Amino acid sequence: MRTNALLVAFASAALLTAVAPPAQAQAQAETGFFMIQNFRSALCLQPERNTPDDAVIVQRTCNRDDPMQHWVLIKLDDNHRQFLNRATARCMETRTGAKNGDRIDQWICNNISNERWTWKPNSAGFASPIRSNVSGTNSHCLDVPGGQGTEGLPMQLYVCNSTTAQAFYVFEV
Repeated sequence: MRTNALLVAFASAALLTAVAPPAQAQAQAETGFFMIQNFRSALCLQPERNTPDDAVIVQRTCNRDDPMQHWVLIKLDDNHRQFLNRATARCMETRTGAKNGDRIDQWICNNISNERWTWKPNSAGFASPIRSNVSGTNSHCLDVPGGQGTEGLPMQLYVCNSTTAQAFYVFEV
């Protein structure tokens, strides 16, 4: 058991080292692993499958022991972050631009606008929107389509509208 814990710790440290952004980006990983849970559906975000590139981000029943649901928050500056998946070593992104219905997937981490998100932790513990900064915008948010509680439902980008479908808890595992 102790050997497994050491292997997991070593692998986690190696993953963070292997996918860390360039020093010139002045990015830093916030400590620990985090889960992203939608307020309305109470489901957590993860890649659809354990294949790195282009896997759609879906919602599933929250499972603290599942590394597919663990995210590293990479702080780019005071307001902007990347969300790096622990299991796949890929960042959450929107592929095409700030348009309603654009899919959310994962890709190799780069310091590009497709992977830049604005998320401000709420000190009172309330759920907060996660805004996309694709193409320099901040008008669209990470969204659960129709606020549905369906397992495996792919996430989308949608104009920010202050609904519970766009309210997310980001909490340490």
